[in-house]
Amino acid sequence: MFHFLSRLLPKEEINKLMKSVMSNEVYSYNGTSEYFNELKNLPKFSSVTNFLDHWTGEVDVHLLDLKDEASTKKVSTHEAMSYYDQGMGLLFNDLNLFDEKMQDDLNRLCGDFGVSRATMSRNLVYATPKGGGTATHFDQNINLVLQLKGRKSWWLKENECVRNPLTRHTLGTISDPELSSYIDSPFPDSIKYDEEYELSEGSLLFVPKGHWHKTHAHDDSLALNFTFSLPSWVDILSMALRARLIQSEYWRDSVIGLNSETSAKEKLSLFETLLDSLKSDIQSWDAGEILSFIEFSEGEESNE
Repeated sequence: MFHFLSRLLPKEEINKLMKSVMSNEVYSYNGTSEYFNELKNLPKFSSVTNFLDHWTGEVDVHLLDLKDEASTKKVSTHEAMSYYDQGMGLLFNDLNLFDEKMQDDLNRLCGDFGVSRATMSRNLVYATPKGGGTATHFDQNINLVLQLKGRKSWWLKENECVRNPLTRHTLGTISDPELSSYIDSPFPDSIKYDEEYELSEGSLLFVPKGHWHKTHAHDDSLALNFTFSLPSWVDILSMALRARLIQSEYWRDSVIGLNSETSAKEKLSLFETLLDSLKSDIQSWDAGEILSFIEFSEGEESNE
């Protein structure tokens, strides 16, 4: 049973979306929903001006040099509209922290998707002026986008340079050193997109992790994003490993003297001893035990 998606999509479309989410593929739906109708009747979602009137936090402005989150400026709600009028997009972070109902809906969607408890989930609102948009980039997270106002086009393309990136990257900028360490091929100078997805009011788009994309607003646009920064298996193992190791006073010991001529050999020997104990311990681990450190509460089973 889906607790939130049933308000967002017809049953047959839910199955298509879930398949796309699990396989990290693009999904789009042009139509309206019970949930969209609820939101469109809220005054704060009727226009950018009204949303600013209801917003109490800072606003991120996407500056014109990159038209992307890689180049932003934080401003107050009183200043934001002047930047918007100059053609700059606005980003409102973490709407769920300011709206209890949005947080409840986000939690239900987390349950429907079956995300890890280590997932950072957020609601973002993007306000894009007519003619504006975002430059080509890819994200390390997944996004479900609900178009609230206006029409907006998205172009998406599968990333052939890197699979499952752990860092966001904007085309034409210097990449993160860690990201550069595992890319399969250099990033191109430009991306040739094959398919356009035009979203109208009520449309949904699932943006997979790592896919190149860019946007263009045909009208003044408001969009609500459900954003999920999912842990990788590396993250899961790292968190579980730390949770296990900190139970030992020896692993919790501070590292000092490692780069001292008089004590380096002793410290290296101590580290070898710790690693040997870990090698012995980890052979008895299984997947359920590892996950139990971070995923399952007391009394839960790993197959639930």
